[in-house]
Amino acid sequence: MRTLDSSAHRSMFRSFQLAPAWLPCILIVTIATVPARADIIRTATSVVFTGTVSNSAGPVSVQATLWTDPSLPGTLNLLLQNTSTAATIAPAGLLTSFYFGAYSGTTSGSAPGLTYVSGSGQVYQPVKNGGDVPGVYVPPASAGGSGTFTPFASGLSNLVATKKGDDTWQFRSGLSLVASEPPLNFGIGTAGNNSLTPNNFNGDVVGGNNFGISVGDASTQNLQSVGLLVRQSAWFRFAGFTAPAWTIGNIPNHAVFGLGSGPDVIISVPEPGTMPLAAIGVVAAMGAWLRRRIAMRRLDREVRVHTPKSTAIVQSGQSSISHRPRTASDSYRPVSPSRSSDDSAPSGSMIRYQRTPCAS
Repeated sequence: MRTLDSSAHRSMFRSFQLAPAWLPCILIVTIATVPARADIIRTATSVVFTGTVSNSAGPVSVQATLWTDPSLPGTLNLLLQNTSTAATIAPAGLLTSFYFGAYSGTTSGSAPGLTYVSGSGQVYQPVKNGGDVPGVYVPPASAGGSGTFTPFASGLSNLVATKKGDDTWQFRSGLSLVASEPPLNFGIGTAGNNSLTPNNFNGDVVGGNNFGISVGDASTQNLQSVGLLVRQSAWFRFAGFTAPAWTIGNIPNHAVFGLGSGPDVIISVPEPGTMPLAAIGVVAAMGAWLRRRIAMRRLDREVRVHTPKSTAIVQSGQSSISHRPRTASDSYRPVSPSRSSDDSAPSGSMIRYQRTPCAS
């Protein structure tokens, strides 16, 4: 003899029904808490990429603005900014490279023949807990030479790296960095990014984190050991972006920011994780729905009679339901439930339920 009361059915039914429903919620929430965030803003003459990531240096926010200037036809401008709200505390918080693309078509075609015209920024010598020293940096006059830094000199520094040993910012074209489609074919940086071969920068021209873009005064020894830093922003200009063949609309909707020695933030519209996340969410939801349907049909075969506060007894293929009277005058009568094709299935009570939806 097997006895199934309504509370047992209720527990069993909930274990079948609610647990699968929780699964996609947990999965989506887990994936959605990836620390990187990204966005893009477009106008007729500019495109702005922004990104935020949490790493060993804490929350780091960066921004890149690409724009064309009608007063300077044929040029493409790039402003890189470290927009973090707190001072940089480690090399991983330095903005050290940026990769972008440009095609004659929307997502494919030829690339403009960009040439490196200029690069500038305010350079500081980091001093741990002593207040960083501003100054002007002058690149080496010949390959293998040393640049010079003049403390407290006023003005912006030349950040164009073209010679061996110049640790400022190098420009490269003809790349094929597959962050998303189409591949990114231009990059500018001061860190080697050796893990991105063949899209990395030549380590003989640029150094590690030297001239990375920081925020605030240095407060740690590892940041002081980096060398010279660029405060807050750096501005670059390229030639060869001539309208009408090339407009800001030829810049694809994705880019890569490099923090420290490797790229940590990938910017895309939609973000790289958005489409896979949506697909995983749909698959998980469909799987949960199918599992609920299967469980409901199985229990529907087993449980046919609504019996609040009752006990269902199944023995030798016969069923009876006894209702406990609520008052002395209440009566009860046996009820024979309808049978399914599976005569060995028990009868019991169908429990109504309400699924708790995922929080948005």
